Amino acid sequence: LGVLLYWRLFVKTGVRTSLMVTTTLAAFANLTRLVFTTSTVTQLPAAYVSILLGADCLVTNMISRLAFMPLLTMAARYAPRGREATAFAALTTCLDLGDEVGQL
Repeated sequence: LGVLLYWRLFVKTGVRTSLMVTTTLAAFANLTRLVFTTSTVTQLPAAYVSILLGADCLVTNMISRLAFMPLLTMAARYAPRGREATAFAALTTCLDLGDEVGQL
């Protein structure tokens, strides 16, 4: 769904604009997790909390995948000819390493 949305909305815009818009969307989507760390969740019934958690994971995951597409486009565009796969492998390695360090 994120790939289709990216092609539909951002294919005609530049990579810089797409990256800024999707990063901003991802930042606001991740702010919804603040609701779960405050005391407002304790006032809601358990069924609503489980629905909110599921919707939060779904929306955040979709927007983060959408935000990843301009980064891949930029990496493929600036990679040396014939070395696009190596650039993609290096990019995903750095992102996976950052994810693992962030989970410590």
